[in-house]
Amino acid sequence: MSLWLALRFPQLMIDAAALQSPQPSAIRDQHRLVAVNTAAADQGVQPGMRPGTALALCEGLQIYPRHAEAEQSLLTRHAQALLSYTPMICIDGDCLLLEIGPSLRLFHGVDSLIAQLRGQFTSQSPYQIGLGHTPVAAKLLSHYPLAQSRAAVVIDHRTHHVDKANTRQKMLALLAQHPLADLPLPPALKKSLLGPGLRRLGDIFTLPTNALQRRFGKSLTVWLEKLRGDLPDLRQAIVSKPRFTASLSFDEPVSVSQHLHHPMQQLLKQMSQHLLHHQQQVRAIRWLFLPLRGQAQRLLVRRASANHQAAKWFDLSLRHLERQHLLQPVLKLTLQTGRPLPMDAPPEHLFASLERPAADELLEKLANLPGLSLYRPAPADSHLPEHNDINDDPLGTPPRQQFAVPALLDDAPLWLLEQPQPLRCRNCTPYWRGSALELLPGARQLNEPWWQQGLKRHYRIGRHPLGIHCWVFFTTDESGPWFLHGFF
Repeated sequence: MSLWLALRFPQLMIDAAALQSPQPSAIRDQHRLVAVNTAAADQGVQPGMRPGTALALCEGLQIYPRHAEAEQSLLTRHAQALLSYTPMICIDGDCLLLEIGPSLRLFHGVDSLIAQLRGQFTSQSPYQIGLGHTPVAAKLLSHYPLAQSRAAVVIDHRTHHVDKANTRQKMLALLAQHPLADLPLPPALKKSLLGPGLRRLGDIFTLPTNALQRRFGKSLTVWLEKLRGDLPDLRQAIVSKPRFTASLSFDEPVSVSQHLHHPMQQLLKQMSQHLLHHQQQVRAIRWLFLPLRGQAQRLLVRRASANHQAAKWFDLSLRHLERQHLLQPVLKLTLQTGRPLPMDAPPEHLFASLERPAADELLEKLANLPGLSLYRPAPADSHLPEHNDINDDPLGTPPRQQFAVPALLDDAPLWLLEQPQPLRCRNCTPYWRGSALELLPGARQLNEPWWQQGLKRHYRIGRHPLGIHCWVFFTTDESGPWFLHGFF
């Protein structure tokens, strides 16, 4: 038997609509109020009232329509932030259901796990926590003080395993005191249950299942079996986002780039927490500066190696922002990450404090300097010497070499000219800088691509009287023309 934790947000509708102002406000769904803020509740407005009755009690009441998509989005963000505690997180109405049984040993017990979980919502909306041996029981017990459901959980403090039998017995005894009028059941069904004089859950726990099903329907017996744990309650866990995206909107347009520093830090902190929870890192991020009208201005920031730390990404972002002027005042700032990569475990060194900064950090700083052109030499799939190397992006992903360098180029010189230079020839002997080159024994032959000229290159090593060794070749015969291609 697993252990479930229910995290219920009673003010979810208010929080999703961002109604935290002191002005009395309420949320309407069809013809009834479904949620009110504290200012409206202080003046007697309650959920379930009609808008006309609520306005008679509170003349300045502001009534807004319900936004189910915003509520779902807010719950999803909360759930994404809790994936570091358990991968099994389900959304059920205004509640998040977490299966924490397998995580108790990792977090050293249920009390330590709850303490760390509370730290995630110190500045968030109000919430209530309940524990249960099933998802339905945990959600139902979230309406009680946490101490009551925590007292019903029996755990072996040495192994952090849940005692199945004792926990289930105590949970059912606690649930037996729950009033039937407060059950999350259809109103017609609750009215039928209250008719014969039943008042608490314990009153129907002792009744035969067949009799309950014949009188009140199968939906009640299925709900009770899931509540007790007699029937498996299969839930669909949320799926983590493949890439992180977050935005911040401004009340007034921002035209000075320095005023964007603090919002950028906020978004990078959210990104860092998201990547850390998912054990991921990225090599590139993209900033979008959205104006009131027109296209968004983009800023791409890349790193030589993948990372998730907000401080390093902020430093590189500022270096790019210093060279890029805002074309229009910004109303919305968006941060997007590139393809996430698995996070590597950091190596532990005996003398970590004496280590020098990594070469990747120096490369990132040099690549971001204006006017400095950097490239990474990389092999290319070509047998001609001048096409065998390319200038790759220093911050790009190193290409995987899927080919072998021709063996004929093993003795090629390291200093190659970008393009072969023609030489003057006399009596089948090439001349360079006014002197004849002595052709040494040995030759190499390479074929040019057929779509160019398809000629054969015959390479020789020529020695200049000053002792310089040159790499030269001819294409037709030794009478010319000759070309200089490199130096040894």
